[in-house]
Amino acid sequence: MIGKLNNLPIKTFEGSTTPGLHADIDILRVIPSVNVMRAENTWKKGVLNCLMIGVKGFPQQFVLQVFRSDIQKPVKSENALFKGMFVHHKLDDNTQNCVVLASDFVLKHAQHLIQPFLSDRSTMASGPSASFHKDIDIVHALSVSGNKDNMKHWIQRTKKGHWPPRELLKEAKYCTWFLVPVGHPSSGNDNIQWRLSANLIERKLMFSLNITQLKCYVLLKIIKKWISKKIEQQGEASQGGLTSFHCKTVLFYTIETTQDPPWQECNLAELLKLCLHTLQNFLKTGICPHYIIDYVNLFDGKLNSNSVTQ
Repeated sequence: MIGKLNNLPIKTFEGSTTPGLHADIDILRVIPSVNVMRAENTWKKGVLNCLMIGVKGFPQQFVLQVFRSDIQKPVKSENALFKGMFVHHKLDDNTQNCVVLASDFVLKHAQHLIQPFLSDRSTMASGPSASFHKDIDIVHALSVSGNKDNMKHWIQRTKKGHWPPRELLKEAKYCTWFLVPVGHPSSGNDNIQWRLSANLIERKLMFSLNITQLKCYVLLKIIKKWISKKIEQQGEASQGGLTSFHCKTVLFYTIETTQDPPWQECNLAELLKLCLHTLQNFLKTGICPHYIIDYVNLFDGKLNSNSVTQ
């Protein structure tokens, strides 16, 4: 059963790209043969079963408790043949050790999978991605069924800009979610943690944008590089500074909260101005809220308190 993790037929999703905008290529590769359970009653016989358990204080992070493949019971000890893949972990002070699937093992394994295609090049690791080119990010992930509780606030909150469209919000309720092999740097157990990702929903959001909004996103990424360089020169950077995901989040919030926006191409400068105002507010407060998942600050672990207030 566990051997199926080697030589896998991996399902691939390519990220949103737009001709002429020189966008990065994002590739999400979904690892099969692993049943990620939100509840124990979704256990399946004959496959690797892992139960999602939330990490206290880090709402986007989870550990995956390993269950047996023959009966619906947790694994009690690590399998010596797969040392490093399964590790013991104590959930809290009141529980015994449980066996969890180590995210760092899967990330290293993902780098090993693409190594044969690199010839004399080596892989580069950044967060959950393993890539061999600065413009190509490959993320290996586990799929998990959607949970409306994760996006209840996003769907219900008032949207002055009448975006995202209502049909997209309906479709989002049925999208698969993913767990990517990366922990929170401040948690102390980032080597075993997995981060919840709404990648397919974000992909739908990007494809719903018009050319003006997409060009604005590219401009934000250019400005992001300049800001990150300034922060780095000041010696205030932490874990990578501003990212493209921050830019995407700023754009989403700006479009959502702008009433009756005239987004013709001639209004690109106006949209960029509004986005920079949104970014400025995020930097002043030190909080960049995740667009979909509640209680997640995207600056946490990326920018320290000094750099976000500069």
